[in-house]
Amino acid sequence: SIGYYNEVGGFVPDPDNPGSVIFETNPVEVYDSVQHNLHQQTQNHYSYLQFPVMIGYQAVERGLFSAYIKAGPSFSFLLNKQEQNLNFYNPDATVNQIENYTPTRMNTSIQVLVSVRFKFQLSEKLGILAEPTYRYYLKSVYDTQDNTLKNPYGIGVRCGMYFDL
Repeated sequence: SIGYYNEVGGFVPDPDNPGSVIFETNPVEVYDSVQHNLHQQTQNHYSYLQFPVMIGYQAVERGLFSAYIKAGPSFSFLLNKQEQNLNFYNPDATVNQIENYTPTRMNTSIQVLVSVRFKFQLSEKLGILAEPTYRYYLKSVYDTQDNTLKNPYGIGVRCGMYFDL
């Protein structure tokens, strides 16, 4: 809202002053008439080189089945980023300004990795693996001064068959 005006809703004759009327008015807010457009994009691409340092422990080995626990830090370094340019076109408008509020990405980050690997040996050289993983970022991946962003995390599962040569 940028202001208001008094809308006349009606009037009644003034009993104290014949020939005069009393106006019934209501304040009405006046809003900004300039059109604002918001464009959200999810087309940015970031490539990181990661160096995990894991320590593992073989927790269980019973016959053809075994289970391992692994944990440790992972160090990430930003190698490449592709951020799209913001553009807006409307032939009936004049663009005064375009503001990009996308926070900048951190060049480095540290995560904590934890996983449990389940391995089932089908034969001497063939087996099946399933590995639930958890990744927790110690800081947000965005460079912000107010620190209101939460630390991201990821949960996943790696699985497949393997063949020993």
